[in-house]
Amino acid sequence: MSHPAPSPAPRPRPAPLATPPAALSVRDRVMMQLTEGKWDGPRAYKMWLPPLVAPMALDRLLSQDRALNHPAHMRIPMGIIDNPRRHSQTVWTITLDGTTSNAAIGGATLLGKSTFVQTMILSGACTHSPRDLQFYCLDYSSNQLVQLEDLPHVGGVATELEEAKVRRTIAELITLLDRRRAYFTQHRIAGMAHYRQMRNDPNHPVSQDPFGDAVLVIDGWSTFYGNPDNEKLVEQIITLATTGPGFGIHVVITTTRWSDLRSRVRDLLGLKVEFHPASPDDTVLNDNRKALKSVPKRAGRCMSTEYLHIMIAAPRLDGASTMAGIAETYAQTREVITQQWQGHQSAPPVRTLPDRVPVADLLRMKPLATPQDSYKDRWTIPVGLLEQTMQPAVADLANYPHLLVFGDSRSGKTSALRAVVRGILQRNSEKQVAFIVVDYRGKLLELIPESYMVPNMYLRNPNDVERSKVRSGPLDANDPMQVDPSNLLAGLLNTRRPPASLTAEQLKERSWWEGYDVVLVIDDFHAMTQAHSHTNSAMSELLPYISSATDVGFHLIAGCHMKFANGLLSRGLISSAYGMGSSTILLSGDKVDFPSGREFSVMKRPKGQGLYRTADGLELIQAGFDPPAE
Repeated sequence: MSHPAPSPAPRPRPAPLATPPAALSVRDRVMMQLTEGKWDGPRAYKMWLPPLVAPMALDRLLSQDRALNHPAHMRIPMGIIDNPRRHSQTVWTITLDGTTSNAAIGGATLLGKSTFVQTMILSGACTHSPRDLQFYCLDYSSNQLVQLEDLPHVGGVATELEEAKVRRTIAELITLLDRRRAYFTQHRIAGMAHYRQMRNDPNHPVSQDPFGDAVLVIDGWSTFYGNPDNEKLVEQIITLATTGPGFGIHVVITTTRWSDLRSRVRDLLGLKVEFHPASPDDTVLNDNRKALKSVPKRAGRCMSTEYLHIMIAAPRLDGASTMAGIAETYAQTREVITQQWQGHQSAPPVRTLPDRVPVADLLRMKPLATPQDSYKDRWTIPVGLLEQTMQPAVADLANYPHLLVFGDSRSGKTSALRAVVRGILQRNSEKQVAFIVVDYRGKLLELIPESYMVPNMYLRNPNDVERSKVRSGPLDANDPMQVDPSNLLAGLLNTRRPPASLTAEQLKERSWWEGYDVVLVIDDFHAMTQAHSHTNSAMSELLPYISSATDVGFHLIAGCHMKFANGLLSRGLISSAYGMGSSTILLSGDKVDFPSGREFSVMKRPKGQGLYRTADGLELIQAGFDPPAE
């Protein structure tokens, strides 16, 4: 009996496809096969790179740059630049040298201009020693630069409210420029490259220069420029931008409006970077306005002369590519950079005027002189410390024989007078100078040794000044105690009038008389005039000798209350002395109390600080401090 052949075992059914093969196109079938397989060969060329959305952390940017490029002086990595034609995103750097020694960054607010300069400072600090590169900052924007003040590369950060420090920051760089010019001439230096080479030679004199390349950073030019009180500072900044690059001084400015940069300033700032503009027409990169319009209104995104999109790196060294939480990273960033340059000399700090300049310190500074020196040296008297140079301010009492001090109560008038007198005493012997003193308040007591005084000429009250008025009966003209001191002094000075027959050389040498110069010191001149019968014309007998004082050896040193300035400057001795250009210290006071014009104005100031007016111009000084004994 035959049996039927067994039927074959059933085949396992394949798992059902999500989409039946018949429903897939050829393209989809190929894509499915390629993605399901494990491909370990070369990837296809990636033409489109991700958009510039998040800023790269600065430490990551610097690592990327070090892997591809050699460091160079004043070359500062700043961010990532996207070049779509080359399908690349590479490190974007700036070089503060040559035609791009100065820079300007413009754009609307809150888009990253302050972050730009923060990144520039931190990147420069990571790639240069604090001896080679230093930053001096004026923060008129967001106070973000204050976070970098303690870096070894930062000599100082001054905010809008720190007016004195702002002035001193600019003055420090002007002084550096003048000093570098002198170095270049003296040592026949060809340029900054040569200077840097000489500075690295320990045997060369310029190796003692503590400054390297110095960058003045002004964050918030629109605010700075908009202050009319900064007009002189603007001119100094223009000088730095014009001449500074040739001597290692650079200017970097951020501005909200390009129109706030004068054309001559704008032309000096070779490197220009634009964020999204505050208004469509407010741009300076005009070669490709279409490209500029594509800059998004996103923080950190900008464009420069390459007309390519740039994302500025986040100013942080913790590897986090974000601006979130940046405020918490500054302390660590400062510590990292400080540790990196441990043992290196920090940037020279910005010096500011001290609250007090003790006269002893002032007299130890140059110009030093002794009784053995020439007449001009002996009568070049230090009166304070100049803010512009931090050097002594001097009164040339040889050519401009008088000195006036105006100020409110407790502004430092008497202290300044005492300091001037001490300078005269230090430089002259009792045979070379003699004093007559009017001191109703007794604040000059024990200041002048008896051997330097004209006998019986320390005048403590109105009766001493007008002796002739308090005597009854006939006066004895030969008795000095019965004659007004001003008449006695006028009589002495009259004997010294130059004869008409003198030659120019004899006039210069004052050879027709011998003896000491007479210094009339009057503290509180206004008090003397109020008590005098002739009021503002007190001591008018001396008026003819104010203008001829150089010939006859006469000096008026007077302190006056600011509230009486208008009256005192209308007639009398003070008016005559001021009118002939005498050195004048204008301490604290109200603007309305002193006759001034556009040249200057009196204002409230810290004690001892004031304007110093000389034949050379106006300077801000801290007057010498020599308070009377309590």
